[in-house]
Amino acid sequence: MNYLKRQMVCKAAVLFALTLAACSTDDSKPDTVMGGSAEETGLTPVLADISVGGQTASLPTLVSQDGNEYDENTSIQLNVSLMKVFELDSSTLDTTGVVYEGAFINGSGKFAIDSVTFNSPYAQFEIHPNRNSDDWYDGIWYKDYVPYLAIVDLRETRNVNVNVMTYLEAYRLRYLVNSGKTFAEAKAQADREVLAAFGIEGVPFNFEKNEHAADSDVVDVLNFVGLYLGPSLSKSSVESLAQKFGEDGTLDNIDEETKKLFTAWSFSKLNTIVKEDAQGVLKMSELSKEINTNFAILMQGLEECTAEKEGAVIENSGVLFNFVCTSKKWTTSVKLAPYVAGSMTDERDGKTYKTVTYTLENGTQTWFGENLMFNSPNGYYSLSEVLALDTSIVMVSLDECLAESEVPSLCDTLHAMGNNINYDRMMAAIDSVEKATGTYQGVCPDGWRLPNGNDWEKMFGFVKESLDLEVYTLADYLFAAGFGNVTSKDGGKEVWTYYAVKPDSAYSNPRASMIMFESYGKWLVQQRALWSDRIIQLNVRCIKDE
Repeated sequence: MNYLKRQMVCKAAVLFALTLAACSTDDSKPDTVMGGSAEETGLTPVLADISVGGQTASLPTLVSQDGNEYDENTSIQLNVSLMKVFELDSSTLDTTGVVYEGAFINGSGKFAIDSVTFNSPYAQFEIHPNRNSDDWYDGIWYKDYVPYLAIVDLRETRNVNVNVMTYLEAYRLRYLVNSGKTFAEAKAQADREVLAAFGIEGVPFNFEKNEHAADSDVVDVLNFVGLYLGPSLSKSSVESLAQKFGEDGTLDNIDEETKKLFTAWSFSKLNTIVKEDAQGVLKMSELSKEINTNFAILMQGLEECTAEKEGAVIENSGVLFNFVCTSKKWTTSVKLAPYVAGSMTDERDGKTYKTVTYTLENGTQTWFGENLMFNSPNGYYSLSEVLALDTSIVMVSLDECLAESEVPSLCDTLHAMGNNINYDRMMAAIDSVEKATGTYQGVCPDGWRLPNGNDWEKMFGFVKESLDLEVYTLADYLFAAGFGNVTSKDGGKEVWTYYAVKPDSAYSNPRASMIMFESYGKWLVQQRALWSDRIIQLNVRCIKDE
């Protein structure tokens, strides 16, 4: 049975309001046409000539009927929509056929409807298309949308907010009333269950009251739940979930496909939260953090954390966190790769750097745990500075470029930017030094050298295995191995580029010479990008001679 069946009988009038009015008594209010059972039956109405109003957020809508594609703006166009208010039977919460409607003010989410008369205090607020609008054209208001609604007691509130939480509450509310509970009993139970279904604790259910719409807790909850019941699910999936919640009061029995999606999404979101929190860059309230944690635990289906389970650890694969039972509550703990922290002092300028040592399968690696700053106030170097090479040897002069190039204008550009690097000369110089010393020190201090591609690959492999991660954004997790942050989260530099001298043959271009980390941790070996010495600024992490 569909507990939110709607009788689409319109027996009321259209109001085009100019201001939001929750309980207006203004004598200058616009004229409206009123209709309904009060006039038809002759009964004394419970609520006579009242004003109702409120607001709704942008609602997700689908372009296709099969639920696979979404409108680019992911919202119903409210300028061609109406808010309809249905009178509900006091015993069953079924619609009675009495309905009033009003346009959204200036296409916003606000609405106001005056001169409402109901024989019942209970009303259902729901969005519908307004085909009489001057902006209407066929197809502008899609059929496959999620019709968020709210059921309220108009004696309690007439300034109504319609959102995803009131949508779920309405399904459960109607089911409980039809099971014999009073409206007040049903609402109290439904409110508790909607919150509990998403792991939300300590937040009162004020989501239907528009005066609380701007409360930070309300905003946090609506943003969170909206991620799951928003445009990522088809209409049929959302309605099926709401139907099951209406019957059970939990999300335990929703379909397996939706539960798998929720589990994957919750783990991905929680992984980002744990990572950014550990990095000290998390921009999220404590409530949002707690809700995301609780919901991921609910989706994982963990047994209750009891005193007997104190200290128990549930290991997770593919994410940065494990679950730990602490003080009768499941929490998250950050995975850490094993390493030994240390330090070294560069005798050239007296600067001290953090170091980190990893025990690998075939020996150890000791790295700088932060960027080299020698002779560089910001830690950025040109390629010739990193290699400590004579630029007259590795750079192509303007005259030489003009003599060899078929595009003279390119030579002018390269000359203005710092001239072109001759890779053959550069590699020959590196080979010569490596042949003599076995390593390439470059700008690094004595006893340390520039890392090569194999060094980076071994370190990456160690971190991935230690943290049980298989991600392309690995650089965003190196902090958990004591390597420090190598990506930017402050809106500053978008790419951090580190020198890697002569990567091994696994890379398609043996002249590739940079390890690049994008702002959200994706890494790659940059190939042939160093065609001019001044185009790329490099960072340096030195590795110890072993």
